[in-house]
Parts: sequence; C-alpha cells; structure tokens
Amino acid sequence: MRRGRYLRALALSAAAVIALVGCGKKKEQAPQTAPAEVAAPAAQVEMTGMKVGISLPDETVQRWADDGTALQTMFRQKGYDAEVIYAAGSPEQQVRDVKSLAGSSCNLLIIAAVDGGSLAAAMETVRESGIPVIAYDRLIEKTDVVTEYVAFDDYKVGELEAHFILDSLGLKDAGTSKVHHMEFAAGDKSDKRQGYYFNGAYDTLKPFLDSGALQISSGQYTFSEAVSAPKPLQEGEKPEKAETVSSVSENRMKGILSESYSGANTLDAVLCTDDAAAAGVMKALKSGYSGKNEVYVTGFGATEENRQSLLDGQQSMSVFAQPEKLRAITVDLAVSLMKGESPDETLIERGGYGDFCRYDTESYDTGMGVIASYLVEPVVMTKANAEKLLGTAKS
Repeated sequence: MRRGRYLRALALSAAAVIALVGCGKKKEQAPQTAPAEVAAPAAQVEMTGMKVGISLPDETVQRWADDGTALQTMFRQKGYDAEVIYAAGSPEQQVRDVKSLAGSSCNLLIIAAVDGGSLAAAMETVRESGIPVIAYDRLIEKTDVVTEYVAFDDYKVGELEAHFILDSLGLKDAGTSKVHHMEFAAGDKSDKRQGYYFNGAYDTLKPFLDSGALQISSGQYTFSEAVSAPKPLQEGEKPEKAETVSSVSENRMKGILSESYSGANTLDAVLCTDDAAAAGVMKALKSGYSGKNEVYVTGFGATEENRQSLLDGQQSMSVFAQPEKLRAITVDLAVSLMKGESPDETLIERGGYGDFCRYDTESYDTGMGVIASYLVEPVVMTKANAEKLLGTAKS
C-alpha cells in the first residue's frame, strides 16, 4: 500500500516540477574541487525532471560536506536534480528543513539525522506528501514513514575492533592460560550507533572475558559504564569549557589508570568504539600510564586527526567506513524508489555491491517496526594500509 502512495505521489510531483524550481531552502555546497569518484561526465545527461531533497547535519564537518557535494553530483549524472540542505548541527533546524522539503517538489528525501529521535513530527509531514524516505547513516526513530535505511554495518565495526585486539595480543584460544588486561571506552551516549559498536565488540570478546584470558581490572564491563555523556553548556558558560566525548573519555581513563594500572599492573589494550573516545584515551595514556609496553587502541571513523595518530604510532587501528561505497548504493536505491520499484537484496546483486554490502531485515528497529537496511561493511585501517585505503576512496 505504501508503494502505491509513492507511485501516485511521483506522478503528481513530476508534473509539478515543471512549474516549481525550488526544493525547500536552497543551500548547495559547491567547493572548488569535487571528489574524484563523481567527476563530471563527458556527455550531456538528459534530466528526468525529478528531484531529490537531501538533509545533512552540518556542512562544517568535512564528512557531511563531502557527502553533500558527492551525492548532488552523482544524482545529476543520472539525470536527477538534487538539493542539499545543512542543519547547522541543530535538530530543530533539521525538523524545519525536512518539513520544507516534504512540502515542495521533491520526489524523494535522503536524511542523515542530527538526532534520530527528534524527527518523528517532521515524518508526519513527509507521510502526507507520500514520498519515499531514505535514512542515511543514522537511523530515524519513532516513525514508520522511513522507507529504507542505508548505513555502515555498525555491529561489524565492533567485531573488527575486537578481532584486531585478539590478533594483536595473539589470543587464538579462549582457554589460554596467558592473561591480558583491557578496558572499554565508548563514544557519545546520544549516538544510537554506539550500542551496536559495543555489542559487536563485546560479543566477540565474551568467550575470552568469560574464560579469564582477558580481564578488565576496573570492573567496568558494561556499555553504560563505558559510554561518554558530555554535559551540555550551562547558561553563561564559555564554549571552550564545553565537555566533549574526547575530554570525558580522557578523564574517565585517567581515573581508571590511577586506580587500576598504577605500579606494575599492565594495560594491554583499550577497545574504543570510535575515534573521539580514542583521542581522549590516548591523551590519558600519554600523561597517566607508566607502563613501558605498547597499549593497543582501536577506533572508528578514520578522522583526519586520528589518521595522524595512526601514522605517529599512537593509535593502533581505526575502522574505515568507505563513504564512497555508501554514497553509491544510496544513489542506486534512491533511483530505484523514484522509478516506482520495490528494491530488496537484488539491488545489491544488480549493482555489484555483494563484496561489501549486505541486506538486513532484522537488526534495525525504529521503535515502530524493523526496517529494511543496506549495510556497507567497513575495513580496518592501520599505519600500514592507510595511504592505500585513502587513495582507493578518492579514485
């Protein structure tokens, strides 16, 4: 039934686009150099007259700026106009943006939520428009309006981090008599993906934790203990005094080092679910750990700052998300929906994405039902392969 509403809405909006040029508040990103994977085609593309509305969190964050530029260009290469709006990091602004896009001439919306729990009201406006919605990289909660979810395989992120630690410590068998010590550090509590990262890691490490081959001297085994919850600025406080995931993780790890790893006690690894937590942990280790051994530190995101830490030998690995692959499958999925198709796992086969993407209909629940998801598998980035991976992402 929902697909039928989409088809009717597409017919109406295709006619309306002749008269309507705008698509919500226009704010297109136009940097001097577009990413290499979306270089302008040599031949003139015949436009379809259909338009995609793209709502992204914040153009000051390089990741989102790159996504906006790339997606817009990729859609135009296929004959679809695309309008990119940035919410300046404000959930309230994104609600207004999404409502504006839904009420204009867009035939489909792609939304990377600032806060996945704040868009339920905006989704009701989208429901009235009858157009498909792709949740991009971040799940939109408390709604059944979202059509599909495209994201990185969050559970796999944690698995990769855990396997890296096991391999680095030489732990092949949970029954080994040799004992290693590790700790957990998770990212921002408001980021719903953190739980998937942590669970992927914990489930992988559990046999070794149960056997005692891995021990956590702080006793902080749970996600609620490891996650960071920066306090919001109070009225009158200066922005430079604001807590961040990194600062919270640093202070927490300093306390753990002081209480559990002073003297001869050795810390072998810290499983950080993302790069923000890893940055704080590395600062704490630099100033508060007296051991002479290498402490393996994981992360996720391969941010510019953390890439440098990899090259400097401070951070051991970061899971690299391969954003160019996420963009590619998102564009193919959007085009399929705008054509009135009902895409499923065969979209992965047709697009040749089987080596790095899987179709999931069980893991992601919006709070009003499980949603079909296309999950791009990330890869491990280390000092040894960082240059190669980054070069591949730009090619």
